[in-house]
Amino acid sequence: MGFRDMKLFNQAMLARQCWRLMLEPHSLCAKVLKGRYYQGSFLDSAVTRSCSFTWRSLMFGKDLLQRDIVWRVGNGENIRITRDRWVLDASCHTVKPTVFIPDELRVSALIDTTTGRWNEELIAACFSSTDASRILQIPLSCNRVPDCVSWPWTKTGTFTIKSAYIMARCQQVYLKTSAQGKGATSNQDQAANDWKRLWKIKVPPKMLIMLWRFVHYCLPTGQQLKNRNITASEVCCHCAREENLHHTFIGYQYVAEVWKELKKRTGLKINQKWCGSARNWLFDILSRCTSRETTILAIAFWHIWEARNAMRNGETELHPWCSVEKNSCICGYGLPALLSIYLPQKV
Repeated sequence: MGFRDMKLFNQAMLARQCWRLMLEPHSLCAKVLKGRYYQGSFLDSAVTRSCSFTWRSLMFGKDLLQRDIVWRVGNGENIRITRDRWVLDASCHTVKPTVFIPDELRVSALIDTTTGRWNEELIAACFSSTDASRILQIPLSCNRVPDCVSWPWTKTGTFTIKSAYIMARCQQVYLKTSAQGKGATSNQDQAANDWKRLWKIKVPPKMLIMLWRFVHYCLPTGQQLKNRNITASEVCCHCAREENLHHTFIGYQYVAEVWKELKKRTGLKINQKWCGSARNWLFDILSRCTSRETTILAIAFWHIWEARNAMRNGETELHPWCSVEKNSCICGYGLPALLSIYLPQKV
């Protein structure tokens, strides 16, 4: 799946240390750092001119932590209304009042001290109807417990290095694609469902990884090798035409005969037309296939790529039907065995 981005992984580990300093302000380490570098809240600290390498490193980790940290309202005395993230369903940004509110005013000013409930009239006067509704939905404790910080990318609200790294990595990918003029889909839920459908295919992991590489154009076809300035043949080993993903898995006659024979044997139908990108093409097919058909499709992809590699390595080319019969491409013992292992049997 590729190596980790060590810089982001290091930042996530430093962010973990910052999380501990926030949750344990009375620890010896937190007291020493506070006495030397900042006053008040750790989140308000910054790099100073004469600070140590350790403190600069912690500030690097705090940048990651501060991007998505969310406050959970207790007594509201530690949460700033306009500068901290504390409103439900708006954790990616701070709430924007419709009237002027000082930056240091705390959330406790919005709570009625007599009843211990939200001051609905004040909130309605200071915020838009949408934000006011979100604020009023936040439950308040009768015991006026202290405010606490929460990490939105875990179920328990506890910061983890894994979740922070994944979040930072995703943000980096989105920024990179945006800089290249390739916007991400606006329907993130649909994209998540598409990936879940792919990873739930009941085949060995090596086949799922190959489909992942297919979607991301990571398979070393002739075109990809040429784009990366790797000295190798850039033409198809079967027909001597330019080899790209479409040609390798759909376009040329050899593969067309394989898909045709597979359709006769299993009923699997694929769209012979390329729908914009490999990702759209594959996800469109998976959305219309049954669990059994997705398994067959993944096995077919694996053996088509395997046959292509064997041909490039000097082995004799087989007729597509022979490939199907002898399991060099799709069937033989491979397909029935895998179907019996990964798909439920009818009683």
